[in-house]
Amino acid sequence: MRETCEHTQGRSLWCGWDAGPVPADSYESRSAPHTFGVYIWSMTAQNQTNKETTRWANVTTVVATSVLLTFGVSYYLTYEPSVRIGVRWRDGVTLEHQARLERRFRLVNGAPSETHIRYDLLDTRRKNIEALVNDRNTEDTESVSSTLPSDISYGESWMWVAHRIPGLRAPGVVEVIVMTCVIALVGGVGRLAKSTRTRRRA
Repeated sequence: MRETCEHTQGRSLWCGWDAGPVPADSYESRSAPHTFGVYIWSMTAQNQTNKETTRWANVTTVVATSVLLTFGVSYYLTYEPSVRIGVRWRDGVTLEHQARLERRFRLVNGAPSETHIRYDLLDTRRKNIEALVNDRNTEDTESVSSTLPSDISYGESWMWVAHRIPGLRAPGVVEVIVMTCVIALVGGVGRLAKSTRTRRRA
């Protein structure tokens, strides 16, 4: 280190100490803390993201498993053969309208006979039976009134409690819920497995 001065036209403008060339490693020493800080921040953000992903994967897996187990146990405890009833629709009911009525009253496996169409009835609630009997498009339901007769025959389909629950009784609703839960369960398990492998590598 040496003292240096600058002169112009015989006057001294500036004097100071010249420390000489700046070593190259001084830039590295100044940038190293910044680089390390960025690395720590990125690792912290990644860990936080992994924690959030793992948490949502756990929630998704638990919810999907619970729904599937609930459906499975409910079906096992409540499934039984459907009942077979005959319905004659009034003249003027189109096939499209008839299909809507069948979905509304949960009538499946329709088979025409001489005077009626014989259906498997899945929703045996009194409310549903009365609505079918009293509907303006229904002309006759044989021996079925507001309740089912004791000697009614059984159909080929199976019914369970979901067919009698508003919202779930609509055709295709249970199937969509089950499929969604299966996809969510597979995705949740996959994310948990990936997160476990990532932690092990770290």
